[in-house]
Amino acid sequence: MPDPSTAASAKQLGALRTTYRPDRRPTWSQRPASAKAAGVIGGGAAVVAAVAAVVVATAAAPVAGAALLVVPAGAVALGVAGGRGGRRRPRGGELHFYEHGLVNVGAGRAGPAAVRWDEASVLQDVVRHTRHGSVTRTTYLYTLSAPDGTRTEISGVAGVAGVAGGSGGTERPQEWGRAIQDQVIAAQLPGCTAALQRGETLAFGDVKVSWDGIVATGEPVAWSRLQEIRVKDGLVHLRVGGKWRALTGTAVARIPNHCVFLALAERMRAAARS
Repeated sequence: MPDPSTAASAKQLGALRTTYRPDRRPTWSQRPASAKAAGVIGGGAAVVAAVAAVVVATAAAPVAGAALLVVPAGAVALGVAGGRGGRRRPRGGELHFYEHGLVNVGAGRAGPAAVRWDEASVLQDVVRHTRHGSVTRTTYLYTLSAPDGTRTEISGVAGVAGVAGGSGGTERPQEWGRAIQDQVIAAQLPGCTAALQRGETLAFGDVKVSWDGIVATGEPVAWSRLQEIRVKDGLVHLRVGGKWRALTGTAVARIPNHCVFLALAERMRAAARS
């Protein structure tokens, strides 16, 4: 795997803090009993269906059926070997956190991509997948870009029912996802606050923030009128005059640095109401 230190030095990222590895599929012996049982049951069902088809074929044409009988037997052997064999190639790459940014060593031919916290534009798409009302897994996709044209994607999956890791992407996405947000907020929030004090208007996608208030669609909302701001069902909602309304129809997954925007909005709201 390529050495990330060159890319880190070029962006002056400072000292290495931590590294996240590709999330590999566990071997057969590492899988929990429930996952092994599911694989055996699933494979057994396929075999039963195949044998039933052969029985029908044999009844119609004994000679042809005898030849067909070899196929499911071979398939069973291949299935067992595949189930207990090697690892799946991970889709994620190594992710290196430094003092002032990160380097993502992407999978395949993608080279190391370095992005500083103080200049990063982050799009984050976190989706909770449910089945029968229960969350089965959560997928994470972070897209980071920089003014010099650097763009890199980091993905991961957490909470897959019955599987101990090996869901693809980069390991521990809950951890590195939260860390990216925290680091970008810490690096950019002071500058954003200072810009508002100078009378500038900041844009987070179609959301505009000024010293006086916030606006996207409809009338601007003064900070003193904003009672609460939160993300619900993938959209930013405001509570004004005791009533909730969506700030914009744009999903938070498409609002650049929405974590910085939310932190800035909360700081301005609290200051105006104190």
